[in-house]
Amino acid sequence: GVMERERAVMEREKLMMEKDRDTLCREHQGQDKEEHKMGEISCT
Repeated sequence: GVMERERAVMEREKLMMEKDRDTLCREHQGQDKEEHKMGEISCT
């Protein structure tokens, strides 16, 4: 039904966002740590 499809789309978008954040996080490593802490990127 519609609900399942909507939920699937949301899950996929969430996964993409998490992947992007991980990529940004890796690219951010070794750079200004203060800027990193202040930014929206949070490394685990």
